[in-house]
Amino acid sequence: MNLLICATGTQGDVQPCVALARGLADAGHQVEVASATAFQPLIEGAGLPFVALWEPDPRKVMQDVQRGTIGHSARLRLFKHLFRRRPPPAAALARQVELCRGRDVVLSPISNYLHITEALGIPFCFLAPYPTLPTRRFPHHLSRLDRSLGRWGNQLTHLFFRQLFWIPDRHWVNGWRRDLGLDPLGWSGPHPHACRRRVLYLYAYSPTVLPRPEDWPDTVQVTGFWFLDTARSFTPSPGLEAFLQSGPAPVVMAFGSLVDPAPAELQRCLLEALAATGQRGVLLAGWGAGEGELPATVHRADWVPLPWLLPKVRAIIHHGGAGSSAEALRAGVASVTIPYSGEQRFWAGRLGHLGVGARPVPRRHLNASALTKALQGLLDDSELSQRLAERSRQIGNEDGVTAAVRAFESWVATYRKSPPRT
Repeated sequence: MNLLICATGTQGDVQPCVALARGLADAGHQVEVASATAFQPLIEGAGLPFVALWEPDPRKVMQDVQRGTIGHSARLRLFKHLFRRRPPPAAALARQVELCRGRDVVLSPISNYLHITEALGIPFCFLAPYPTLPTRRFPHHLSRLDRSLGRWGNQLTHLFFRQLFWIPDRHWVNGWRRDLGLDPLGWSGPHPHACRRRVLYLYAYSPTVLPRPEDWPDTVQVTGFWFLDTARSFTPSPGLEAFLQSGPAPVVMAFGSLVDPAPAELQRCLLEALAATGQRGVLLAGWGAGEGELPATVHRADWVPLPWLLPKVRAIIHHGGAGSSAEALRAGVASVTIPYSGEQRFWAGRLGHLGVGARPVPRRHLNASALTKALQGLLDDSELSQRLAERSRQIGNEDGVTAAVRAFESWVATYRKSPPRT
């Protein structure tokens, strides 16, 4: 089949989609991956054809998002979301439509493709590294709630956030749907419509980390994490190798694609927490890495694949993104999380709930004392290593990419035999 996978956001958003694309290509499908040009080396490095989307620089997007996260309260961010949202540029929408023409199936975490594929009469598969559909089993992933509110309370959180995103977008989305020759959607939004169209939802996380709710339809599959082998051809710098061999296992600090608006402050808190707990550290350079002189007990490194580095460290301090959380779980490494926004809080809370991570320290409230307390708590936990090993074993027994490919091919076969009526 001629497949198109479209993915944008941070590397943690894009890399799982690349892993799935590689799995689909290995299964004999013709796959192209469309994304921002910043991810062209990642995609082509996996042996996949790259197609450029009309997208803003993701570094600039992340910088703006994180500046707002740290500088404004949740209520102010909510106000901006409701009253300052803008539709995508017409050129971006036109590019998305152009890319979908002639495809057998489109797969993407971007909801715009739900409407485009409906207009073109082709199946759509929604991808996500976190749960997006309503359920009575747990609250919405953006609710910041780390405990269940009961069946109806959980359901209400999903209804609230679904409407929170749909109401500001409803006018422009329905205007665009009319331009595409489609009927407008009602107040319930696109997700119920997607279920009627029998859209396949593939969730790229482990059911051992968050079990699949029984109230989801069969077209929703929790497959396991989608890991991409980024360590096979990696050669560390002599300086990094020498540092790792010169003393006890360090704590790695990795924030990936985040662009912190105050990197010097972040770095100061990290260094003070390491010093207070007597730990060595490896600070990985990302899109928003700090600068300046480091103590002899801390080594700054350029990009290093986490699958290569994590087996060599004692713990990881990260933002709670889906990608870094998955890698920490697979490696059996304890996490101290500093979530910024969105699903990072969800995964950070989940790591703590599973007993493989400290209680999250939100970036907006970060200080050296809180970070020190979180890190020291992990170091003092005598049963932590046993919990980490068990979780690592469970995830190591999964093959999320293969499970996703099988679910996709089974869904396509059923879809072709009996196309949905909408």
